[in-house]
Amino acid sequence: MPRSELDLPTEEAVSLQDLEANKSRRSSSSSSDSSNWNTGAYNDEYDGHRPSRHELQQSVSRSRSRNEQLRAISRGQDGVSTSFSRPLTQTISRRDTILSRIRTRPPLPPFDHPLAHRPTSVDVLVDFDGPDDPYRPINWPTKKKVITTSLYGLCTMTAAWASSSYSSGTPLVARQFHVDEEVATLGTTLFLLGFGIGPLLWAPLSEVYGRRAAVLIPMFVGICFSFGSAVSKDFQTLMLTRFFGAFFASAPVTNTGGVLGDLYDPSWRGIAMAGYAIAVVGGPCLGECFLKPRRHAMGMVTSCQVLLCPLLSWFSPLLVGAGMLILLLVHHSGVGTDTSADRTEYFTGILQAVVLLFAVIFIDESYPPKLLVSKAQRLRHESGNWALHAKFEEWDVSIGELARKFLLRPIQILVTPICFLVALYASFCYGILYMQLGGVPIIFHENRGWKPFVASLPFSCVLIGSLLGAVINVYNQTVYNKAFRAAGNRPVPEKRLPPMMLGSVLFSGGQFLMGWTATPSVHWICPCIGLVLLGCGFSTIFQSALNYLVDTFTQYAASAVAANTFMRSCFAGGFPLAVGPLYHNIGVGPGSSITGGFAALLIPVPFVFYFFGKEIRRRSQWSRGSVHD
Repeated sequence: MPRSELDLPTEEAVSLQDLEANKSRRSSSSSSDSSNWNTGAYNDEYDGHRPSRHELQQSVSRSRSRNEQLRAISRGQDGVSTSFSRPLTQTISRRDTILSRIRTRPPLPPFDHPLAHRPTSVDVLVDFDGPDDPYRPINWPTKKKVITTSLYGLCTMTAAWASSSYSSGTPLVARQFHVDEEVATLGTTLFLLGFGIGPLLWAPLSEVYGRRAAVLIPMFVGICFSFGSAVSKDFQTLMLTRFFGAFFASAPVTNTGGVLGDLYDPSWRGIAMAGYAIAVVGGPCLGECFLKPRRHAMGMVTSCQVLLCPLLSWFSPLLVGAGMLILLLVHHSGVGTDTSADRTEYFTGILQAVVLLFAVIFIDESYPPKLLVSKAQRLRHESGNWALHAKFEEWDVSIGELARKFLLRPIQILVTPICFLVALYASFCYGILYMQLGGVPIIFHENRGWKPFVASLPFSCVLIGSLLGAVINVYNQTVYNKAFRAAGNRPVPEKRLPPMMLGSVLFSGGQFLMGWTATPSVHWICPCIGLVLLGCGFSTIFQSALNYLVDTFTQYAASAVAANTFMRSCFAGGFPLAVGPLYHNIGVGPGSSITGGFAALLIPVPFVFYFFGKEIRRRSQWSRGSVHD
């Protein structure tokens, strides 16, 4: 008997003997089960929203390398070879050293235990019970998937709603704080900049703490800042609350894609992503179109013309009741200023709070590694076998590793031809979408003389176009599924591009049509058709670009998505500042021709990558893994 067992109490030695006796049977069973379902629908581990196997393995390797220096000592103590042992030592970091000095901790020897040199085996790893395990989110009932997807979509929509609802009160903000309207537009610009910076934090946190906590907790803080914007006493406070409100509200926008990756396999994920794209577009459109304040003759806001779409009708009584109660209390308490911009922020906060309430009640954690951690924790308590653990618990995550993945690596990937051009195109389209927040009122209110609320209704044309784009994306997903199966269940990035190829033409043509038919002499339906084409083009380009980046950069998809998110928010933040001076100084037609011309220059991007993308991917170290022949 080895000495390590002689040193143990009798019961522990017997337990170890039983473990060794059953090791081969259980490990073979576990290995076969794991291999069966891991090579199935769950084989796309590089979806950009969870740590891949090689990252977990690198973490374990680092943990072992720290202890390499003590293995010679352990060999001398045990008298036997421990080439596969993992001595457990105390790693002193700079943080531990500083805290030790501050808290006057006494110096401690390295931690040790009789079993510290015995590595854990596959027998004690907790995994899913095969490919059909109902505990796996991908096997959840369809009803639960739909509810979870809808609630995360509503969370995303309310965040996007907050980005555009402010613009309806921009003139009032300018008059109240005595600034120019271009300066007041900074409220939208800073919000979008917060949208770009926030994902750099919330994306890595979702990989460590799961989707639910990384979405709902920041969303609650964002709601607090929404109400903070409503009671702002000066302009700088309003700008700060807008920025930090966006920083925290960006969590659902960032992590909803990860939730869809948890719930759906690649054959269905594209369809779910179409709904996510509608939420991204629908938020700004609904925020501008359905939340337009109306002022009474006395100057006091008496109501908000809020038209609730069918998607929100199921909780509209609670929403309206809570809104009326809070607005009544605010009015009688005298909190905040008496402007429609304040009421817009109040309503935005109320909408976010109601959606958050339903999300807290109905949303379950969907991150598979965290679910396995919970399963292992329950098994430890029920069985008394405290060696049981999930593979995710072996991940020694570090701030440096997350910083490389979400800060340094996105910059490295962004300079590659594929990521730069695709992210540039998607970001340009995203900026044009937010540019219309100021462009549509100029076309229909200033040029055609429509009333403010009626002049905001053409935003629904963008939403209609987005719905048409979603239909195109869903159809392309069925075509992609055939190519996916023909390639041996491996991604085929170029098959993601046909909708983008069509959308590139529609997006550019829609801007020319909208701009040159903006004069009152042309029927109003013509610029509305241009907005429909613009919305359809945006939806197809936005989703195709995202799917193409994920399929192209495989294990580095999270970094590629982070680069795309940051760039598109920077574009979206700058364009609203330019639309007013652009349209007022040179006219709507020439101004739209400038943006439409840039869009036309980007039309070849999807065509080039469709025909030559495979060879370009082969030449890059970041995308070489997506080439399989």
